Amino acid sequence: MSMKPSIAALGLGVVALSASPTSLAAPIPEYRALYRNVDEGAPGSADVSLTYDSVAGRYTLIVTRVDAVERESEKTLRFNLVDDKIRPLTYREEYGRCGSCTVAVTFDWDGRRYGHDSGGYQYVGLLTERDGSPSRVVRDVAMLVANLPGRRELAGGFDDVLTEKSLGTVELTTPLGSVRADGRALRWRDAAIWFARELDDLPVRIVAFGVGLELAELQGIELMVTRGATAFEDGVIATSPASGAPGIRFPEYRAAYRVDENRRVGAGRLETAVSYDLASDSYELVATATETKHPEDAQVIRLPFRVVADRVQPLGLHVDEGGRRARTVDIDWTLDEVIMRSDGPPRRYPFIAFENRDEPEVESAMLEQLAQLLAILPGHPEIAGFDDVLSSESLGAAEISLPMGSFSVERLVLRGRDMSLEVWQARELGDLPVRFFGPVMARKATTIELTELNGIERASAPAR
Repeated sequence: MSMKPSIAALGLGVVALSASPTSLAAPIPEYRALYRNVDEGAPGSADVSLTYDSVAGRYTLIVTRVDAVERESEKTLRFNLVDDKIRPLTYREEYGRCGSCTVAVTFDWDGRRYGHDSGGYQYVGLLTERDGSPSRVVRDVAMLVANLPGRRELAGGFDDVLTEKSLGTVELTTPLGSVRADGRALRWRDAAIWFARELDDLPVRIVAFGVGLELAELQGIELMVTRGATAFEDGVIATSPASGAPGIRFPEYRAAYRVDENRRVGAGRLETAVSYDLASDSYELVATATETKHPEDAQVIRLPFRVVADRVQPLGLHVDEGGRRARTVDIDWTLDEVIMRSDGPPRRYPFIAFENRDEPEVESAMLEQLAQLLAILPGHPEIAGFDDVLSSESLGAAEISLPMGSFSVERLVLRGRDMSLEVWQARELGDLPVRFFGPVMARKATTIELTELNGIERASAPAR
């Protein structure tokens, strides 16, 4: 289903205010929706209301939001609906008691511009940038309008203001009952919104700014039953991709590596273990790093994952640093969400927040950390759904001698934003890494070399 209707709701129409009644589309229902944080007890909520002035033919949308740190903001949009498209008249942002933070915008459609007033500073801007793309104001208003039901298109030539990506369809439970929800990831503000078909495409789940919100109360819109069929009968329910077709398989094994830091030989030890659970058809990689002088300060990382064709689908990331600090990342492949837990309330991000790796955000850093961990596995598989998180360059083949014997290796360099990792993979061990140069589970440049191995038998090196 196209997202154009939801963008259209932004309503940057250019139809005159005096448009004839025959051109007016059926009105959007007046309603009020309350959204609460998906994570019980965590701060974050939104109160969305839409009212209609039949005399002026004008709608008023008010969105009052409390963010993850309990800061309150209120955004008000007044607009007309013409030919089933929305045309903003005024837009206002207010932030708690901060009067100087108030932003007021008025739209001039004949001049294709807007007036902006923020804390007494006033200026006039254009609705489009020099390259013809929508201005920031237009995009911000479009995000606000995405709260409306119906997913209407924008007027005035502003189709597809919010670049989107379909997330499929899932069945979600709401206070009104189960609904089929179509997911859309919006690149502007890195948000994901799930629209319920049975509620006139009203958003029932919104993930943005690190907070996941779900519909808790609704007035003014009734639940519709579509053809008496369930979402499962229609066969539209999106599920976590299964391994399905034969793909790569990992052996269950345990390996130990000596860690040399600068000139300190044997400064630490890295142990890795891969196990497989038949019931869930999933693996778990456990990596334990210890310093020789402080063995009690072990860092333990657990990475549960599935195999999808030739890719690895991480299910989470659990880090324990000597019992002093624990960090947990859970990955929901059905809803395309990443849930981060450390100190404070959980933070939720849609997958789309990880796709723009040009921005040095925490989400991008975590993606590179996952890719570094996967480099420990035989063949350094890539993350499902994310190409080239770390660039790879071959340095050619070589023969090396280790305490375990001589091996033919393929030397690779993996590079990220601020890291470089050299990996030597032994052909006779199914491309298991036998030597690393770089910051794997270490804060300084290190050399990590295989010393013990159980579960993988040595084979003849394949010709390449």
